[in-house]
Amino acid sequence: MFHKDNPEYNRRQLGFYTLDELHIIPQYYWIMGELSVTIKKDKHRF
Repeated sequence: MFHKDNPEYNRRQLGFYTLDELHIIPQYYWIMGELSVTIKKDKHRF
């Protein structure tokens, strides 16, 4: 959540953001995909 004080209007403003808007989820899925490929390769080495 983002909080912003605006002294001109003497009121508080709040903004709500989702994880999709912050572009965190797509990066997480990309990293998990890369890790799963690496883990599968490592399992075949033993």
